[in-house]
Amino acid sequence: KEPKNPETCIPFKILSLLLDGNEKNELESRLKEGIGYAELKNRLLERLLEEFSYARERRLELEKNTSHLDAILVAGAKKAQLVAEKTMREVREKTGISHANTVVQPPSIML
Repeated sequence: KEPKNPETCIPFKILSLLLDGNEKNELESRLKEGIGYAELKNRLLERLLEEFSYARERRLELEKNTSHLDAILVAGAKKAQLVAEKTMREVREKTGISHANTVVQPPSIML
């Protein structure tokens, strides 16, 4: 185990984003003393799992109610469609490619 440079050690740089000042300083010292990459990567994995545990739990909750998710997706698609229609009207007007009384229907959204 040889000393590693904190400035060039990618696992350390990533992990340091998730640590407070004391933890970062302690790990930096260990890095300079020659902490192994395996230990460093294990600490990174543990911290990432901890950091994203809420998101994983929330995803599992949402998966239990797919009809609710479908409703959210449909509502979002409708909002996006309204914005896109307005934008395209403006584009057509500004580029002079408006078609009088012609309405182009977007494809229906299927979930």
